[in-house]
Amino acid sequence: MATRRASHSSGRQPTRTRTKTRPVGRRPTLPAEARVKRRADLGRVFSSGIKTADARIRLWVVRNGAGTTRFAVSVNRKHGHAVRRNLLKRRLREAFRLTRHELTPGLDIVCSPQIDAEWTVADVQDSLRRLTAAAATRLGRPPE
Repeated sequence: MATRRASHSSGRQPTRTRTKTRPVGRRPTLPAEARVKRRADLGRVFSSGIKTADARIRLWVVRNGAGTTRFAVSVNRKHGHAVRRNLLKRRLREAFRLTRHELTPGLDIVCSPQIDAEWTVADVQDSLRRLTAAAATRLGRPPE
């Protein structure tokens, strides 16, 4: 008598799950201390911050009283569906991550892309450097 193998109710063989291989080391990310996360902080930046813009992005900038520059991204529904908005947010965060050591310390920055603007991460890096420097000049020296 032949032995029967356990079969599934659908009669199909079970599919094998693939395990994802992760690269060695950590993926470069933006640390938590470099992000504006609290709603109160975001409200303070939008209400009392200096607004500056170019053809690619809009920035709201305010001094935070700390030694580090923090960053947040705001992308509204006018930019398209969720996949498109998330792509924009990832690119803006990456541009900040790559240039944050060059920016004026002690600022809270909220960034929003201009609607229908075409840009690359390198373009946003240039805009961030230029607009943040201009906003820091308009804010004046921090109180000591």
